[in-house]
Amino acid sequence: MATYPDVIKRVIPLIDANKLKNAQAALQTALNSLTVINYVFPLPIIRADEILENAQALTKKTNRTNAENEALVRSIGDARLQLETAEALGYGNQDNYRVLYERLDTLEERIGGNAPGTGYFEEIRNFISDYMEPFDKE
Repeated sequence: MATYPDVIKRVIPLIDANKLKNAQAALQTALNSLTVINYVFPLPIIRADEILENAQALTKKTNRTNAENEALVRSIGDARLQLETAEALGYGNQDNYRVLYERLDTLEERIGGNAPGTGYFEEIRNFISDYMEPFDKE
């Protein structure tokens, strides 16, 4: 894109001199240099990971209130909804989602009750991180 202003400045005198074929050729050459790069960011998966990150922080808290326990359970449901959305949008394949849903089920079982804990989320968050690697472009 940065080259276009320079090309246009060079083409204007050609147009003024009625050298339209030369102007057209210069513009076409500039347009042919255009490179289109598409980056795909599977937002539902990114959102699910963020939800799980917040829930993970909550599981480490000792003496959680009932409201915090409910928020924790709700977070797992919200993460599941985001993953279902990602699946419906065609990000990944069914085998990946089967594994993710199984890990969410296991996570729901592990966080039941008010006991604080660590290590509950690492497995699923690592799976999501590995899954997201092909999407990460720098």
